Amino acid sequence: MHDITLKHSELQEAIYSNGKLVGKVSQGKFKRRIKYSIHALQKPPALALSLDVLRQMEQAGTHEIEMTDIESGKIFRTTLAKFYRFAIPIQRGNFGRQLALPIKYWEIFSKGEKANQKPWQMKLI
Repeated sequence: MHDITLKHSELQEAIYSNGKLVGKVSQGKFKRRIKYSIHALQKPPALALSLDVLRQMEQAGTHEIEMTDIESGKIFRTTLAKFYRFAIPIQRGNFGRQLALPIKYWEIFSKGEKANQKPWQMKLI
């Protein structure tokens, strides 16, 4: 199921999982809003995507993944290539087959940081 919408003069493609909207792809970037406390795996600490969602993202021309935690405002960002290179296969609960990228491979930005700034995890204080 694909839904193409025009918003702010750019083409967006909606990505679905089990009939529910999970994110959108625009200009090669997949964006998803998550609740880290619910969506993140604890062991190992990771963020996962289903194989079906990844297939849809590829078809939509995704090259970058961005997940925003609506609880903390943190932004988790990686490339699709890096996701595939370092992700581990998992199958937990009723979520089907997924790939999970450990948190250490994500660039993490604090709320309000610009994309061109260094991620908070790499800053020297």
